[in-house]
Amino acid sequence: MANDGPAILPVPDEVAAEHIQLPALPDNAPQDVVAVIETSGSTAKPKRVMLTARALRASAAATYERLDQLAAERGINVDEQFPTRQWLLCLPAHYVAGLQVLARSLQAGTRPDLYMADHFDVRYFEEMAAKMDGERRYVSLVPVQLQRLVEAVTNHEDFSFAERERISARMGRFDAILVGGQAVPPHIVKTAREFGWAVVLTYGSSETAGGCVYNGIPLRGVSARVEQGEIWLAGPMLAAGYLDDPERTAAAFAEADGQRWYRTNDAGEVEPPFDPTAPRGGESGQRVSVTGRLDNVINSGGIKVNLDEVERELHQLPGFENAVAVSLPSDEWGESVALVLPNRDAQEAELLIQATEQLAKLGPAARPVRCIQLDQLPRLASGKPDRVQIRRLVIDSTA
Repeated sequence: MANDGPAILPVPDEVAAEHIQLPALPDNAPQDVVAVIETSGSTAKPKRVMLTARALRASAAATYERLDQLAAERGINVDEQFPTRQWLLCLPAHYVAGLQVLARSLQAGTRPDLYMADHFDVRYFEEMAAKMDGERRYVSLVPVQLQRLVEAVTNHEDFSFAERERISARMGRFDAILVGGQAVPPHIVKTAREFGWAVVLTYGSSETAGGCVYNGIPLRGVSARVEQGEIWLAGPMLAAGYLDDPERTAAAFAEADGQRWYRTNDAGEVEPPFDPTAPRGGESGQRVSVTGRLDNVINSGGIKVNLDEVERELHQLPGFENAVAVSLPSDEWGESVALVLPNRDAQEAELLIQATEQLAKLGPAARPVRCIQLDQLPRLASGKPDRVQIRRLVIDSTA
């Protein structure tokens, strides 16, 4: 991150083969832009986020400070000045969490161990984790990866007792297991922590150089506020904007109270509220609670239904932990809720009854009208459900 070369655009292998040409940086772009991350586009057209060396360094420094604090709370000695900080890279570098593993490794002066398999395999992950010998060991995962690890330890059919014990022990050796990108089913987090795994839930995006809120608490230098129900974030790790897209840059970033803010498009709460008179650069003392995406809301018969709330409620129901809620066009209501989940070989009518009972407190508009089972949920490279493809499959199945 010395800023002595051109900015890079990490891309998947299949895209790299097409020799994508990166557009020139705008004349008014910061001179220290070092990386451009293309967002996943799970619900909208992808954007190319410009990240500066300053943003990545600020994020890495604040991350290590917070991880040391969390380690100290668990009784780990963090007094040594220059511990060897080692990362296991399990995410693609074209995903901001993967890029951050590389950036944090550079900041620490270490080389990350690389998970080289095409798909996430629990046994291979355990083998890679066993090779790590740093004084501090870290890994960044997406929720589905953490879920597979938890399920492996509790799976008495596919994993022997010795394997389950070994996997859990390897996970327990990590000083921090960062998990972000989307909401994690609460029971998965609870079980992992009961195993003694140091799970840290992160919140952020490519526009904030990755996670900037850990376990609900903003990192040092990060401020949060809520404007008309939308969470805004400020801090030195904010992106410079979107490459060759001034309109979306202007819409996503705003100036207020002498600071530059990123408008997350997430609904939520911040306590205590932002205080513009408070000193900047330190701990904000705030707690951020995210309730869902503002753009993941449908209008069913004049009633707004937040699909993130639908999923959050369903994920507490056994068998629905991976359910995805999408909008289905309706001649009667305009839009209705449809559910998609991994194949359980169950009757759709039975699944709809279970889901409807679980969602009762959200009101009748949240009642699903379809529940479709797929052998495998379409996912993006980041591990997030590919909602565009899932919705297309739902619509095609009902045509």
